[in-house]
Amino acid sequence: MKSISCATLALCVFAGFSCGSKETVSRSGGPPAKAAQTSPAPGKTTTTESKGINSVTEPGRFVHTTPAPVILKITNPKTAEEHLAVAIDRHMHNKLDEAIEEYKKALALKPNSALAHFRLGNAYDQKHNREAAIAEWKETIRLDPHYLDAYNALTVAYKEKGDLRTAAEYYEHLLEFPPARTVVHYRLGFWYKQLGDKEKARQHLESYIDLALNPRSKEAGTDRYQKAVRALESVKAKT
Repeated sequence: MKSISCATLALCVFAGFSCGSKETVSRSGGPPAKAAQTSPAPGKTTTTESKGINSVTEPGRFVHTTPAPVILKITNPKTAEEHLAVAIDRHMHNKLDEAIEEYKKALALKPNSALAHFRLGNAYDQKHNREAAIAEWKETIRLDPHYLDAYNALTVAYKEKGDLRTAAEYYEHLLEFPPARTVVHYRLGFWYKQLGDKEKARQHLESYIDLALNPRSKEAGTDRYQKAVRALESVKAKT
């Protein structure tokens, strides 16, 4: 089963495209979840611009939410699942040292938890311990070869280290996620062109263009498409 978080692919995956004109890089990619409409803070009014709807005039159209507890209270965690729950809670509250200790305790009881290894890697990365993070993400994909968020994290890590070839090799695994294929082929085409691998650059740029020309896609009308066409012509001219 493919593992991917609500954060790994907004069709932005790590290499995808932002809602604006610039391309962005994100460590966690995944299809975006639909945001629930929530009630405003006291004294504020939430509106829906297109229709002028607000939570005062039509309160039934907005969802009242209750804030999460300040911190999860499990006073004596014993199972791997309990330690993991505490770890995730501490992580969410930016208590990284406590989170790391709880992830380790969870893994001591359940060493084959891909989720615990992945999140431990994220915590290490937030602590600027990149090598420890990479080790955990690699263990994640060893345990679950379809854990796409881990491939995405490794892509970012190696790209930031200046190892574009290794980054590209990990990034290719995101082609397993169909909605991401357009942007992944696009980025890989340019990466392999930069690496001087003309054959792989050609393959990925052609795959991107084929997907962009799908009648259901609006990609062919973008500047990205024109840039890819020019890049493909350049690659073919040099082969």
